[in-house]
Amino acid sequence: MWIKFGVLLTIFGFIHQIKCEDISYSDIYLPAGTNGFVCQLNFYPIEHVREAVERAFRSFFFEKLYRKFPKLFEDTQLFDVKPDILLSWPILFREIF
Repeated sequence: MWIKFGVLLTIFGFIHQIKCEDISYSDIYLPAGTNGFVCQLNFYPIEHVREAVERAFRSFFFEKLYRKFPKLFEDTQLFDVKPDILLSWPILFREIF
C-alpha cells in the first residue's frame, strides 16, 4: 500500500514539475486587434512587440546571468496594479530576433 502511494506521489510530483516549468504567456497583456505601436516616428508591428515580450520573459525567468534588463517593478502602486508582474525591457527599432 505504501509503495503504491509513494509511486503515485512521485508521478504526481513529476507531472507538477513539468507543468510548472513552462511559463504561461497568457499573462502577457497586449491588446487584441492592435496592429502595432507608435513611438515618436517609429512604428513597431505587433509581431515585433510580441517577440520582444517573449524574449524578455525568457531572459527574466531562464537566464542565470545578471543583466541590466529586464527590470522588475516591485512598487506596483506606481501603476495602481497589485497582482501583475511588471517588467521593463527595451524594444529596439531595428532589432532582429
